[in-house]
Amino acid sequence: MRPLLLLLALGALLGGCRYTTFPLVPQEVPAQYPPRLESQGITLEGNELVLKVRLRDPKPGYFSVVWFAEDTELARDAIYADPQAPEATFRFARREGLSRYRAIVLFEDRALRQFEYGPLAPAQAPAAPAPTPPGNSNAPAAR
Repeated sequence: MRPLLLLLALGALLGGCRYTTFPLVPQEVPAQYPPRLESQGITLEGNELVLKVRLRDPKPGYFSVVWFAEDTELARDAIYADPQAPEATFRFARREGLSRYRAIVLFEDRALRQFEYGPLAPAQAPAAPAPTPPGNSNAPAAR
């Protein structure tokens, strides 16, 4: 009987103070989000690849782009953008023998997005089923 009374008293004491150690409304946690980028992607104008980018929330800083073909770096470029002109246009002359390109856009040395340019892979038709020899059908036999 004594353990039961002790258990009830302990439960009442501990149950009454459960919210005293935790705030009812948590403190606000400051968050830093990366800049948001707008772009139509890489386009072809003549023999040049053109990439136009723009910040949604204009702030001053450097846009950078790194051009790749497969895993090989081809070129780098940087343009300063300020709140009055938050957009940048990058141009890259295509090279002979290369058809697929990749551009990684950075703002203040922080990667924002990767763009790709190249031919689309041809659509593959579904494979035709192999013909079955006569008399060896997979269909269930009629009873």
